[in-house]
Amino acid sequence: MIRKLLTLIILISFTSLFAQDFDRYDLESRTEVYTPLTNATVALGGDSDWADFYSGFQAESEFAFEIFGETHNGIFNFLSQNILVGSGFDYYNYDYEALLSIFIPYGPQFENRAQIAGNDPSMIRFETVGEPGSRIFKVEYANTGFFIEQDELGTSDMFANMQVWIYEGSTCIEYHYGPTNITDEELILDGEPGFVAGIIATTIEGFGYGEAEYIILANGDASNPTEFEINLGDDYDDDTEGFTTSIPTEGMVYSFCPEGSSVSTKNAIIELDWNLYPNPVESTLTLDFNNLDQGQYTLHSMDGKLITEGPVVADQTTINVNNLAAGHYITKVTTEEGISVKRFFKANTSR
Repeated sequence: MIRKLLTLIILISFTSLFAQDFDRYDLESRTEVYTPLTNATVALGGDSDWADFYSGFQAESEFAFEIFGETHNGIFNFLSQNILVGSGFDYYNYDYEALLSIFIPYGPQFENRAQIAGNDPSMIRFETVGEPGSRIFKVEYANTGFFIEQDELGTSDMFANMQVWIYEGSTCIEYHYGPTNITDEELILDGEPGFVAGIIATTIEGFGYGEAEYIILANGDASNPTEFEINLGDDYDDDTEGFTTSIPTEGMVYSFCPEGSSVSTKNAIIELDWNLYPNPVESTLTLDFNNLDQGQYTLHSMDGKLITEGPVVADQTTINVNNLAAGHYITKVTTEEGISVKRFFKANTSR
């Protein structure tokens, strides 16, 4: 199903040379402990058949977030596990030229395990965590079965868990992969070359038909994927490109962050002549400004929280990051010429 959707959007529907002005994304991956959303609001669950095209869930966050230049405060499901960003979709009263954002966190189609006697029900739940300005909107698919297993075998023994996180400060989107029990990966992938995970920006003339503006997908090794971007006019081989070689294992996180992170591309993002090192860093980060002056630098966590800031007044500035938790961070330099953003990874300090 997912390849048919991608092929339809990509190969048939590219018609205009990036008419929209929005952020493109970068992909990075990491591993961390998967934590279920045990106290979250249940959006859907129980004995209903919630995985087909005509039924699903809607969830709203406690903050507004911007994706591809459009502001939203919620999501609803689209083609099973694929998420359409927004507070709903009215086919009969919709601007078909408006940009839609589609999250694809999991390629294989989900199904409620409770449809097979003896299984606990699958659940979709959501919550907003954190303080205003740095909150995270989380949606979890818990104990989900797979449509193809129920359809082909009449069983629902295999399952997956995964979450989608949307960050208020940086507008990064993350896919967190939890415990799985997939004993027949070939069956679950249902003839696909591999696993699909990514983001699509498109306009539509009806469900499944559109004008794709931009697509970014995870590609290659599922434990360390590269990013595969599809821009208008790019050649695309849907038999080999835009797939990981396997389904992500428990603890994998795919992080999609705007190029320039929380700063819109409408605000003069340019490649200023500066650098940071080492990357990864354990204790001391050096910002090498070269010949830049009369500017400001800021360092943020991935959820947008300001950690430190200072003026661009010398060739180099060092920052003690020894007390930062391991993970990805964002450094932004702003001058009269424009804005430039780089990311770095804080590694655990050697003992």
